[in-house]
Amino acid sequence: MMCHALRLFSGQGIYVPPSVDFIPHLYTPLYPTLVALIGKLQGDVTYFAARLLSLLSFLGALSVGLLWVRRESGSLAVALCAMAIPAATFAETGGFFDLARSDSLQLGLSVLGAYLTYTAEGKLGQTVLAGILLTLAFFAKQTAAPLCVATVLPLLLWDRRRAILIGGIGVIGFAVGALALSEVAPDGA
Repeated sequence: MMCHALRLFSGQGIYVPPSVDFIPHLYTPLYPTLVALIGKLQGDVTYFAARLLSLLSFLGALSVGLLWVRRESGSLAVALCAMAIPAATFAETGGFFDLARSDSLQLGLSVLGAYLTYTAEGKLGQTVLAGILLTLAFFAKQTAAPLCVATVLPLLLWDRRRAILIGGIGVIGFAVGALALSEVAPDGA
């Protein structure tokens, strides 16, 4: 991730033919792009900024989860217990929550997108934002795709219009993102 962020920071492409100097990883571009943008603001790409982005994303996912469970259960104690479960898995999951990796960003975007999906109830703007966030979750890490499908598919049972709108935003977002990535000139060429 840091190699990708450094390349983006210096104006180079990340989806380029492999060479002796650089072999691209098979990751989507959102996380290294955000790290590179933060680098532009602070003057350099740093592990501190990358890890802070990951940690804030994980804490954001926990916060949304807490809000959601409290909303559904009516109990802050239940919500705190529920969010203690992912926090307690730090060691068992390889301690990825605060690493300079895309996992926490994808988790945060997926959880927020799912929350907005299920609380929109007729709010067009919130529904559109949910679709955008779920699409961004995919561009944070491609393993978000099944989570996005699992989030939207059940909506077909009670709100087809919203499910189709979010799915359509996802398809269009993916197409636009893929087209934009295919248009990026490798290594400033």
